[in-house]
Amino acid sequence: MQNIFRILLVALLVWMPVSIARGQDTADTSAKDKLIVETILRMESFDYQKASPKVTAAVGRYLSTQGASDQYFALVNRFLITDQSATLLVIALADTNGKGARAVQSLLLLKAEEAIFSAITDQDSADDSRERLMRSLALTEQPAALAILHDVVVGDEPLSVRTAATKALGASRAGELALLAIVVDEKLPEDLSATAAATLGLSANEAIRTEASRHLTLSGSGAADAPPLPPVADLIARTGDAAKGKEIYARFCFICHQIGSEGIAFGPALTEIGDKLPKDALYSAILEPSAAISFGFEGYQFTLKDGSLRIGIIASETDSEVVIRVPGGVTNSVEKSQLAERDKLKESLMPANLYQAMSENELVDLIAFLSTLRK
Repeated sequence: MQNIFRILLVALLVWMPVSIARGQDTADTSAKDKLIVETILRMESFDYQKASPKVTAAVGRYLSTQGASDQYFALVNRFLITDQSATLLVIALADTNGKGARAVQSLLLLKAEEAIFSAITDQDSADDSRERLMRSLALTEQPAALAILHDVVVGDEPLSVRTAATKALGASRAGELALLAIVVDEKLPEDLSATAAATLGLSANEAIRTEASRHLTLSGSGAADAPPLPPVADLIARTGDAAKGKEIYARFCFICHQIGSEGIAFGPALTEIGDKLPKDALYSAILEPSAAISFGFEGYQFTLKDGSLRIGIIASETDSEVVIRVPGGVTNSVEKSQLAERDKLKESLMPANLYQAMSENELVDLIAFLSTLRK
């Protein structure tokens, strides 16, 4: 079978330049490029690094038409196409449609840590782009990604950059643990104490909040002494602004919950949530996310034999591996032979104190928007 695919590939490479020379249009060339890609994908032993310039050119043209699609990432990751590093970095900085974490994951596969670090520390990088890149790093939960953020936090970059890196670590459980380790090891710069307190104070994990409180003053950071909300009945009686609520969704919920084609499929979809839950249940889902965890969205913590952690939802599992989906939609495949422990989390992966990161009016507006999501 492999020989058949090789013969087909050679025939295509001979045919394509002739077709182009005879004036075939761009659509025809694109069809040939697609066929070449489909052919090499079927060749289990194909070595892209030793491929001819004609093959790599065809693959490059094909990738340029794919955008940040599943096919794009699959090709880059399988064949470790290093010349896509610059494109991946653009995707990560823009984070269009939540693709940033996937782009970062690919960059890490390509061993492009230096390029990532340079993009973070480059003074010409826009602050919002830099923040998106660092958040995506934390969401991958990869040790190499967390190491980059660690170096930024304890380094000598401007305070605004180090502050953004500290906040970014709060995007995932592994990131929170990495930040907590910096605090416990007394490596946290003094000027980041308040930011670290606010970040760890919003952790969904009580153990993390408790340990952080031994080293940091969590008061005013979204901790237990934050002003209490009015009774839910009073909040329900208020009229929120659904348009503003959609903006709140984009800020706080987009990274884990999908509405139609918008957002990232990690937690339960919210597409028709207004039909499924009344306002009081919507408030409960945000204020007490661990009270009722939807079936299939239970969180697990996997400890690998090298000491690293993977925390997320089980996307699939076989006898030899488990695929873990983390916030941001990234999946990590872990060989079971590398697992040391597997623990089912008692609490939801959704932060229990998320509402404390928004104002009371923003919470009301968010519920107003969610209530409009109907068939």
